[in-house]
Amino acid sequence: KINMKELTHDIPWLEFYSNKLIKDERGFLWEIVPWGMENQFLENQLWHIYTSVATGKYIPRWGHYHFENIDRFATISWTALWVFIDYRKKEKKMFSVILWEKSFENSLKIENFTIDKWHMMTVKVPQRVYHIFIPLTDENVTVLSLASMKHDDNDYVRINPWDIPELKKILLKLWISW
Repeated sequence: KINMKELTHDIPWLEFYSNKLIKDERGFLWEIVPWGMENQFLENQLWHIYTSVATGKYIPRWGHYHFENIDRFATISWTALWVFIDYRKKEKKMFSVILWEKSFENSLKIENFTIDKWHMMTVKVPQRVYHIFIPLTDENVTVLSLASMKHDDNDYVRINPWDIPELKKILLKLWISW
């Protein structure tokens, strides 16, 4: 698990994990969930494994939260802005982070966690925490998703990012529009 002094936010149970990365001239090996179901990241809850691919710069994927499902994500390729908003309390808390391959300069000073010699990031998103990722490069962004339950449309609350004032401010400041 990453040292939380490095990655601070106000959303309880939104957890980031730093997992081992072995890199050489041929490529890299990333231990996304070492020890499988025994890893606290999964907590013996794994039902579906998805890969989501965003095919255009600034075109968002997801933009929802769940009543019951717990999502776990790993950005597999390229670079994306991730935004998490806690809908469990009346006073919403938001956290933004840029994950994966290369640093992305931004006027908002959003933290970047990029591939390096020793680790890569995964994130565990609790119920009722809105999550969305937005590609920041022209290349396809691929995300691995591990879901704790079977897919159920009734478990989703989908919210357009432009309907969330806090998120809209970030999008406009980064010149993101669609």
